[in-house]
Amino acid sequence: LYKHQNVDGSWDCKISKSGTIGLATLAFLGAGYRVDSLHKYAKTIQKAVDFMVKHTPNGVIDLQETVGDSKEARGPMYGQAIITLALVEAYNVGGVPIKEHVEKCVDTVLKAQNSKGGWRYKLKPSDADMSVTGWVFMALKSASYADISNKSEVKKALDRAIEYVKSTTDEQCGFKY
Repeated sequence: LYKHQNVDGSWDCKISKSGTIGLATLAFLGAGYRVDSLHKYAKTIQKAVDFMVKHTPNGVIDLQETVGDSKEARGPMYGQAIITLALVEAYNVGGVPIKEHVEKCVDTVLKAQNSKGGWRYKLKPSDADMSVTGWVFMALKSASYADISNKSEVKKALDRAIEYVKSTTDEQCGFKY
């Protein structure tokens, strides 16, 4: 990852640029690297964070995602959730002072929660599924540990998401749908 990062802080990927950038950043953070420590990956993490901040103006992702080699738009919520998770982790454990931006990204996913308590591909979904909900849940769980102003809304959203998950599973923890 270190050797293949682009100059702008991103990584090349055919499927999900935002997902790739978020997951690559999480790999460095998960290995215990921070931007405020002396190691060769500090600039790599900072460039990735700078790229993600630049491409989430006002907390909303602005990268066009594709499916495979096609230019078919996929909805932004997978990337929004993964980038939100990466930015929250960069703030929580990575030594990156981006509190206000993290709050904006968290607000975006909070507003995208549907009436069932889950999330789907679009910022204003009419339904929900477990794949997107799972990524958002991880982002919000991480945000629940952060020193952010919207912490009480995060708790409420997590409680609603738990109820959504319970409503979609049967007694053997299989999916009803």
